Parts: sequence; C-alpha cells; structure tokens
Amino acid sequence: MDVRWLWKIAVNKLVTMKKFIQKYWKTYLFFVATMGVAFLVNGAIIKPRPPHAGISEAGSEVKSVTVEFSVSSKPGSYDFKELANIPKQLISEPKTYVGSFLYKNPQELLNSVNAEYDEKAIIVETGVPAKFGVGYNEVLVFEPQNVFYDIGGTQGVLSTWAGTVNELITQIREEKGVMIGEGDVVDPPRDSVITKSDLFVLNVTPVENTQVEESEKISFKTIIKKDPELEKGKKVTEQAGQLGKKVFRYDLRREMNNDKWYVVAKDLVSSEVVKEPVDEVIVEGTKIILYGTGKATFYNSKVAAHKELPFGTKVRVVNLANGKETVVTIGDRGPFGPGRIIDLPTDKFAEIASVGQGIIDVRLEKVSE
Repeated sequence: MDVRWLWKIAVNKLVTMKKFIQKYWKTYLFFVATMGVAFLVNGAIIKPRPPHAGISEAGSEVKSVTVEFSVSSKPGSYDFKELANIPKQLISEPKTYVGSFLYKNPQELLNSVNAEYDEKAIIVETGVPAKFGVGYNEVLVFEPQNVFYDIGGTQGVLSTWAGTVNELITQIREEKGVMIGEGDVVDPPRDSVITKSDLFVLNVTPVENTQVEESEKISFKTIIKKDPELEKGKKVTEQAGQLGKKVFRYDLRREMNNDKWYVVAKDLVSSEVVKEPVDEVIVEGTKIILYGTGKATFYNSKVAAHKELPFGTKVRVVNLANGKETVVTIGDRGPFGPGRIIDLPTDKFAEIASVGQGIIDVRLEKVSE
C-alpha cells in the first residue's frame, strides 16, 4: 500500500500548525493564564485540609469549622457548632462520606447517600482538591459512645461524650433524672476513663446507710402476798403490773436490686431501758370459813348432797388424812347416816381418796366466788 501521500498530508499539517503557533503564540499563552486565574478566583480549587479538620493536635476538642466551597461558581460556607472538651479516647476513625460541590451543605450530602447517624454526632466537613481541578466535599461523622446503664434495676441506654464515669453520672442525672448517691457502689469506679467500644456498661448499686430503732417489751414480775384476814380463795390486786421497754439502735446498710431494698448489714450501736417494768402484787386470802367436819362417802351422781346448804353452793372438800381437796356443787339432800356430813359424786371422791375406802373424814370449807 502506498502511504507516501499520507506522510505528505501530515507534513503539510505540521507546517501549517507551526506557522499558526509562530503567529498566535502570545494569544494562546494569555488564554491559558486567564483560565488558571479564573479557577483560583472562583474557588474551584480549595486549599487542602488535614483528614481530621477541626480536631486539635492533642485530639482533645473539636473547634468551630468553616469550609468554603463553590456552587455554580458562587462562593459559600458552612459553619459547624463548636463542641469543646471531647475526650481524645472517644475520637476514633470516623465514618466518611464523599460528594460533589453540587450539594449545598453536609446534610444534603448525607441524605444523598442515605447516611443515618446519631443526632449528637459531630460532623466535620473538609474541602480537598481533586484531579483536573474538580473539587468535592468530604464529610466526617464522629459518633458518641453508646452506654447501657443499670441503676438498682432502672435500666436505659444513652449516647455520651463523657470522658469519665463521673461525667457520665452527671449526664444520667441531668437527662434521665436518675440520682446516684455518693455512697452508691459504681462499677466501673467513678474515676474510670470511658474508652471507645461497641457498648459501655455502667452498673450502679444504690446504697442507703441509716440508723433505725427497735424496741422490745420487758415482762413484769408477779408477787403473791398472803392475807389471813382475807377469805381463802379470794384474790385482790394490790398493784397492777406494767410492762417495761428496751430500745435497740442499729446501723443499717441496705442495697437496691431490681427496684427493691435489701438489708445487707445490721450492726448494734447501743441499747437502753427507757421504761422499767412495774411488778404486779396480788393479795391472796388464807382465812378459812368452815361449814363443818364429818364423814364423807360417795354415790352415783353428778352433784353432791348436803342436808342444809342451798343448792348451787360450791364447797371445798378437804381429806383430813392426806390434805387433798376437791370442789363440788350442792344439788341434792343427804346423807342421812350417823356422822356423815356429805355425799360426793364418785369421780370427786376418787380425787381425794381411794374409792375402796368407802368413807373418809373431811372438812367442808366455803369457796369464795
């Protein structure tokens, strides 16, 4: 194939271009310089920022960040709220979203990629240059630490930027209204540093230290006094007895679990008798009123028989041989044998003598009502 004609055409083109450049080179350089200045003036190229713009070198706080960018050649800016004193250990690798300058602010950029983030997240936007002078936005999302807490059975979850457990306790009190006392058992300890993790767990055992009083009754004594002028069987209360009182004071320690208080320690502090008991004094009569003496026998009956005493009269029957006694009620007449004073029911006779004896010597005494 003859390609000489192609070479001839190419050489002619080069000669023509050379002549064009020699004639218009100043105009070409002016055009290139003008375009470069236009890019710089309109903000199409933005000064690079470090990847974690807005975080100090120590990594301990987030400063207010202003990022300049260009939308349709119109300069604009986006200001970020200053969030100070963010603990360094919570600034971990952020989520990164990249988008073009067509978005007016980071929220639009996040929406464009369906990004979901905690409402307390810190968003830091940085403008960086790209190849061929095409700029884009980089949005960094720093999320706070998720915390699960259990305070005596009251449980919940929250997000925090707290650097220590003490700061977290303050946040729980202010946001959740849950009080944590100075004496409560906190795990991990209050001065512990909160580090970035999937889930930080805080357990608090509420503790209550109080002093309580308990009392017990002190029994009184009963004193019996004999009175020969008082009829036997009668009792008179000369002085009523009164219970005493003793008070015990304890130091009590209680801990809450599942919203219920449990006593875990009880130590006696002191005890005191606040009221002495008063003895009871009973006067018993010893004076005997006789209905007579004589012989007694028995018969099959439920009541005793006497010749004169009114029916219903209660009589104390004393066996003169052994001192044993029983009480019977008069409900029949008799006995009519010589020397006999009373007939007893068989069971009553058996209480003071053997039924085989048949007849015994007795004394009849009045029974006081």
